[in-house]
Amino acid sequence: MLGKLIDNKNYSHEQLDTLSWEEKCRLIQSDPVTCSRQFDFQVQTFLRKFLLSDYAPLGEMKGLVL
Repeated sequence: MLGKLIDNKNYSHEQLDTLSWEEKCRLIQSDPVTCSRQFDFQVQTFLRKFLLSDYAPLGEMKGLVL
């Protein structure tokens, strides 16, 4: 997603796997808002689909508002 926004380039999975640490940092630092929103989305999804699922891996969780 950042490659498309920052570099106007669609990276393949192989290209993403071979990106250097510096290149990944450059992309992240170029758009911290998008990174923050994506991180928040992933956390909310984890809470909703795993922690708050019917399986209740940590027991019943009360007071969480998503």
